[in-house]
Formats: sequence, structure tokens, C-alpha cells
Amino acid sequence: MYDALGRCIDYMRISLNDNCNLKCFYCVSRENRHNYKIPSFLSEDSVIKIVQAGEALGIRKVRLTGGEPLLREDIGKIIKGIAHLNGDIKIAMTTNGMLLENKAKELISSGLNSINISIDSLYEDKYFAITGGRLNKVLEGIKRCKELGLSDIKINSVLLKNYNLDEVEAFLAFGEENDVLVRFIELMPVGEGINHLDNYISSEEIIDIMKLKPIDIRPGEGPATYYKDSRGRLIGFIKPISHSFCGSCSRIRITSDGKLKLCLYSDEEIDLKPYLSSHEKLLEMLYESILRKPTSHQMNKAKERTLRDMVRIGG
Repeated sequence: MYDALGRCIDYMRISLNDNCNLKCFYCVSRENRHNYKIPSFLSEDSVIKIVQAGEALGIRKVRLTGGEPLLREDIGKIIKGIAHLNGDIKIAMTTNGMLLENKAKELISSGLNSINISIDSLYEDKYFAITGGRLNKVLEGIKRCKELGLSDIKINSVLLKNYNLDEVEAFLAFGEENDVLVRFIELMPVGEGINHLDNYISSEEIIDIMKLKPIDIRPGEGPATYYKDSRGRLIGFIKPISHSFCGSCSRIRITSDGKLKLCLYSDEEIDLKPYLSSHEKLLEMLYESILRKPTSHQMNKAKERTLRDMVRIGG
């Protein structure tokens, strides 16, 4: 369907939980790292109902996020349930990859079409400093996905001025060696992120320094813009701050506790749980809400933190 501004809304992101087995410093505040008390996550059945209603309105891509979605024991069942709906929905996932090696076979056999893996450093010590996790576990997960034949694999790396700016070339080499697409994401002032904007750097600075050339292709349906370096290697940038893509935004978000968010940066939420018992009422609520999707975010004017940390939204 189209919102009031004529934007085609065909992409739904669903957070499956608020828990994460990593503790990235820019994502969740130190005091909240172990203190989230969620009344209940959406059940497998509720997730399927929401996707089914979204499909009826024209949703053609669903991305499963968290927190960390692989912490859900029923993740395979959720993917299979979405895959078995009548329409032709592409099922994607964003994960930190820590549990991917052991879960990859179940995910792919259940119907997962593509996967984005978050890696903010290719050096074990820096990766641990940023996330508290083990990089080698993530790399083994990528290797396993490749072995199982999953071809649509992307690496997402948040640009952090004081941590990984010296790794752009290393990421390009990694992408080339492993046949995966690397994208850099600008740090956003969402939740705890607003307290770490000393690490923000515009994508344009990297593009200028590396003399990257823009190209017209756009692998996937997301907001990334793509460039090639002097060796012809492909690299993507997601620029919510320096170049807002709100005018072509095609997505809505569902939080793990069943709230519809029409914009990542907005604190406005619509509770869908009261409508889950009726497909018609859920459909109507989604339709009416999408018509009210905001014109644009205000991240570049951020002065106060959002109510939810990024880990509680799903990116």
C-alpha cells in the first residue's frame, strides 16, 4: 500500500526480543544492559498474524531482528510459518552472528532468504572492546552460511570515528575474499547512541577520502547507496544523518512487545496486541496507521534520547 505521501510501504521489520548476547556500548546504556523487564514477547502465532495482515496490505519483505533474534528458540518455526503464507514474501534477518554457526542449517532450511551480520571491527581485541563478544564465532557463522549455499549475505558495520575508521580497507578486502557485501552505517542518536556522538562521522568523509565512485545499482530493497573503489570493489553506505532517505522510506517496524513504530526515531507507538484476535481489525489498524507515517525523522536535530535504546527497536 501507499502512505499519505505516496511512499510504497512493502517492508516490515519485526523485533523478536529485546535481549542480546552482546553489549555494544553505543546501543544500550551500561545501567540498562541487564535490567530490561519485558512483559512478554510476541508469540510465534502473533508474529505470523502480523505478517499475514501486512502481506494483505502489500508487504513483500520481512526482516527479523532483535535484540538478537537467534536467542529465540522458536526462530526456525517463525521463519517456516512466514514462508508458508500464501504470498511471496522475502524473509531476511539481521543478527550479530554469535550463534549463527549452529543455527544456520535450521534457518536456511526453514526458508531464510538473506542475512545481514553486524561486525564493527575485524580485529579481535577491538571487536571485544566494542561488543564484549568473540569475533571468531561470527566468522565461523559466515563460513557456515556460505557452505550451506546462502548467497545473499551482507556485513553491516557502524562507522565509529574512534574505533574502526582505519578498517575500511580491511572490510573491503574481507568482502572481496569472502564474497559478501559490506555496508557502513552512520552512528544514529537513538537511545544510548546520543551519548556517543563523538564517534559520529559522515559517510561522505569516507567517500571523499577514498575517492569512491557512485553507481546506480542497488542490491536489495534497503536504503543503502553503493559505490566502487579504484579496484572495482563494491561498498555500501547507509546515511540516515548526512543524507536522509525518508522521502523513499518503505518500512514499518514492529517491536518485540507488539508496538507498531512508523519511524525509527519517533517515540510514537501503536499497540497491536488488542487487535490480534481479529484479522480484519488488525488489517484496519495497520492501514490507518500507515497513512499517518511521518514525513521524516529529526535525527540531525537530536537533543534528547529516545525512550527505547536501539536494542529494543531492532534497528
